[in-house]
Amino acid sequence: MWKPDTTHIAIKHSFEFNFPNSTHAIMNGPGEVELP
Repeated sequence: MWKPDTTHIAIKHSFEFNFPNSTHAIMNGPGEVELP
């Protein structure tokens, strides 16, 4: 089974990879994304 922490990190890295510039995503928690 997958671990929530590992998945959370993977999602964070995924957002940082897909939106590295102006749309940089800040992860506040599982399923929560804040776009400055």
